[in-house]
Amino acid sequence: MPRTSRRRSAGARRTARLHRRRTLRTVRDERLFELRRGRGITAIGSSSADTDEERLQKRLLVASTLMLASLAVVWGGLYLAFGEPAAASIPLAYSFASFASLAVFARVGRYGLFRASQLQLSLLLPFLLMLVLGGFVASSAVVLWSLTSPLGALVFAGRRTAAGWFVAYVGLIILAAVIAPGLDNDLPDALVTTFFVLNLTGVSVVAFVLLQYFVGERDLALTVLDRERRWIREAFSSYISPNLVRHLIDHPDELRLGGERRDCTFVLSDLAGFTELVERVEPERVVTLLNEYLDGMTQIALAEDGTLDRIVGDAVAVMFSAPVAQEDHAVRAVRCALAMDRFATEFCARLARAGLGVHGTRIGVCSGAVIVGHVGGAGRLDYRALEAPINTAKRLEDANRYLGTRICVGAATAARTSGFVGRRIGRLVLAGKRDPVESWEALQPDEVAHEWIRACEEAYERMANEDPHAVELYRELERERPDDALVRLHRIRLETGEVGPVVRLSTTLI
Repeated sequence: MPRTSRRRSAGARRTARLHRRRTLRTVRDERLFELRRGRGITAIGSSSADTDEERLQKRLLVASTLMLASLAVVWGGLYLAFGEPAAASIPLAYSFASFASLAVFARVGRYGLFRASQLQLSLLLPFLLMLVLGGFVASSAVVLWSLTSPLGALVFAGRRTAAGWFVAYVGLIILAAVIAPGLDNDLPDALVTTFFVLNLTGVSVVAFVLLQYFVGERDLALTVLDRERRWIREAFSSYISPNLVRHLIDHPDELRLGGERRDCTFVLSDLAGFTELVERVEPERVVTLLNEYLDGMTQIALAEDGTLDRIVGDAVAVMFSAPVAQEDHAVRAVRCALAMDRFATEFCARLARAGLGVHGTRIGVCSGAVIVGHVGGAGRLDYRALEAPINTAKRLEDANRYLGTRICVGAATAARTSGFVGRRIGRLVLAGKRDPVESWEALQPDEVAHEWIRACEEAYERMANEDPHAVELYRELERERPDDALVRLHRIRLETGEVGPVVRLSTTLI
């Protein structure tokens, strides 16, 4: 089989597998949805507008009402069979009232009314039954069933409401101890003992079921929280600093999955001459060198708590102040750019000694307001920044090629960086930009003397004021540093009749 056909076949099989997985996942989700909705009689009173929690609460209350009302019929029948019609009337009345309130709930759908009626019935009727039967012992502690009222309130109405029902329950217990008439009944001792077992067992089962529900909800909440934390860790750990990942896990409110406007700084770098290296060197060595270079550059970015916006070939884009806001994002970005420049200079020097010279790394830095957030389709999301500053950073990076500089920084970034070391480049007319962008060259602190920077600043001021003597200053600077490409650029501009600091870059170079 030809290689192309094999590739197509493999791709078709892979697509088919993904389709089967997606279909199975869809079926599973639909079944889970149906299960959550509830079916049959337990779906009484449910509405399509209900949340999952509301639907579950309604289903549990309906199910417990049906169970307790049915048991009440059995309890009433036993009391009636053993000659206690007054005692039998209470559970039978409870059963009738419960079925009636359930019918009303099914018709009008007023969940609050249905819940309140069930809590009141389960609180008061066991207390009345205890009084009719003659007290705690004679009634086989039937008053314990009143405990289902505050327990039910805890599940169906919340902790604050349940507290009131529990106080009422305790009050009834105390009241029963005070006013219990101590009457006797005609139930045989064996039946009293049997009712003790049934009452204790029944209340214990209800309490266990409700507690199990709470534990299940807690475990579900912890599972969801763990899944969210794991999602944050997996989604970001591959392209932002590990300490930022930990920060997001501890402060998930700072991560907004939608778009938001944020003031950020961007650092974009590109390894000049890498394409020629690819054409000259065997692929295995190219990949090794590229991995070494990218590892060094990304480690520098992560050390400054930057976010890796993207890596395309040998180009690296780093974002500061997103997803976690950083007040000193401009300072971090400039520090990152200078560290990248030092690493890239050493890396390129080592390649040059091995006969694999590249032309160095160009870096652009720009600050400004952008929209950051997740973009993409249903199958893949990517955390990205949108708006002009990131494009300007790319243009500034490209401008180094024309200017002969290594780090081109927007004026907004330089102004926000205390102790910034560098010199003004000019007001650059960048491709795709109507207004010139004032730019600076960031310099290593130990790269040039402060006297040199002051001399460059004086020449720039003369040029900005259209002083005809500015060209003489640039000639002097060039004599002192003949290899300085930026000085040479301005000297040539001024000698050819240009005035002012506006530099029009060739659109073929950016």
